[in-house]
Amino acid sequence: VSMLLLLLLPVAAVSDSVKFLPLDCEDIYNNGSIHSGVYTIFPAGHASPVQVYCDMGCEDSIDNDGGKWTVIQRRMDGTVNFYRPWDQYKKGFGNPAGEYWL
Repeated sequence: VSMLLLLLLPVAAVSDSVKFLPLDCEDIYNNGSIHSGVYTIFPAGHASPVQVYCDMGCEDSIDNDGGKWTVIQRRMDGTVNFYRPWDQYKKGFGNPAGEYWL
């Protein structure tokens, strides 16, 4: 019996390591991450991770929009040139921690 337990232990360890794959920022928020920032989402499954900026909103703000937004375009200070050909928009550019297009 103890040998059987030793054989099954690695399987249990692997099954415990299966991770939650959020589809969007709302999934991330609902899973306990409530601060705005860069997160990885999986909108098309485990083979296609995408780093995005999640705007989780601000509960204290008068203009609270509820948050949990997956930001597809972020412009702040003009450090990234958005005058680009369409093929670059199809691929995405910039950095989710700064200015970017998803």
